[in-house]
Amino acid sequence: MHPSKMFARLSRLVGAVAILSLLSSCLSSAGPEAPKISQQPKDRTAFVGQSAKFDFGASGKPPFTFQWYRNGVAIAGATEQVYATNPLTIADDGSKYSVKISNAQGSATSSEATLTVKPPPTNTVITAPSSAVSRWC
Repeated sequence: MHPSKMFARLSRLVGAVAILSLLSSCLSSAGPEAPKISQQPKDRTAFVGQSAKFDFGASGKPPFTFQWYRNGVAIAGATEQVYATNPLTIADDGSKYSVKISNAQGSATSSEATLTVKPPPTNTVITAPSSAVSRWC
């Protein structure tokens, strides 16, 4: 085979590979995206007996599924974008919450948000000494 014909065939082959590579790149960037966390869940503080809400922001191609975790363990039934705890006890103090969002293209897991639980506020009653009370007749 003449060298010029071999060069022409090689050029067409290399060109076709470059075009296929470019086309593949364009299609993948225009196609569906795996989820990405755009806003991490924030730390929360609440009192005993209250509930705390955790949420986050994400982008990607719907539909999504969600799973919330407490201290690394999946919370049964916690499969919405926003998670509200049950009424808190002091034992919940320091718990870490995160969420995993998934779609057909992949998944992303948030960082952990810390829950601080404070004892319930107490009512303080201030009474004046009896000598400080004036009587008007």
